Amino acid sequence: MSLAAPAIARSPVVADDLRCFRCGYNLRTLAANERCPECSTPIPATLDPNLLRNTDPSWTAMLAFALAPMIAGTFFDLAMYAMAAWVTTSADGALGVFLFAAASIIGRQLFWIGVLLLTASHPSISLPMRLRILRVFIRALAILAILSTLATALRFSWTEYAADLTGSALIFLYLLYIARRSGSRRLIRHTKIAFFANIVAHAIWMAGNIELPERFTQFLPAAYWLACATVLYQLLYFYFFRRMLRKSAAFARQYWHFCSPIAQANFKT
Repeated sequence: MSLAAPAIARSPVVADDLRCFRCGYNLRTLAANERCPECSTPIPATLDPNLLRNTDPSWTAMLAFALAPMIAGTFFDLAMYAMAAWVTTSADGALGVFLFAAASIIGRQLFWIGVLLLTASHPSISLPMRLRILRVFIRALAILAILSTLATALRFSWTEYAADLTGSALIFLYLLYIARRSGSRRLIRHTKIAFFANIVAHAIWMAGNIELPERFTQFLPAAYWLACATVLYQLLYFYFFRRMLRKSAAFARQYWHFCSPIAQANFKT
C-alpha cells in the first residue's frame, strides 16, 4: 500500500511586470512568499498597500502638484537670502532692498499656498488621528502665515516668525510621514536633514532682524550665505520629493484597478 503524497499549497505568483520598490528588479513569475533576487527585499513588502505607489494615484498626484508652489516659494527664499547678503555688503543697496522685499513676500505666499494644498484632505485616504490633528494645525498656521505676511509686509513680527518656524517644523513632520510611506530610506534621511536645515535658516533670519552687538553684525553676510546653502538643500529636497510622488502616481495608474486592491490584481495561482 502506497501513501499518497501530501498536498502542497502553492503560493500565488506575480503575474504582471512589477518592479521591486527597493532596486527596481522585475518580480514577474516569482512566488509571493519569495524575496527579490537582486536585493533580498520580501515581495510582500513591494505589494504593501501602505506604500505610496500602491495607493490612490489621485492623492499622490495632488501631493506632487502641491509641492510645485512650495518649490517656487523656496526658490524665492533662496533669492531673498542672497539679496540680504548683498544688501549687508553693498554701499548702495537700494535695488537689493527692493528685490529682497519682492522675494520675501512672493516666496512666503507661494510656499504657504503650497502647504495648504499639500495638507488638503482626500476622500480615499484615511490618516491616523494624530496625522489628521497635525494636518489641521499646519493648515491653521499656513493661513496665519499668509495673513501675517500681508499685514506686516517687511516689518519683523514675532507672530509671523513663530508661525513660520512652527508651521515649517510641522510640515517636515508631515513630509516625514509621507517619506516613510515611500519605502525609501534615503528620502527619510534627507527629510530629517532638511528639517534641521530649515531650523538653521530660520535662526539666521531671526538674527538678521533683531538688534545684535556690533561685534556680531560683521558675520551676518557669511551667515546669510550659509542660509543660502541650507535653502538650496531644501530646494533640491523638495524637487526630488516631488519627483518621487510623480513616479508613485504613474506606477499606481499603471497597476490601479478600480475597486480592486493592487495586491490582489498582480497575482495568479
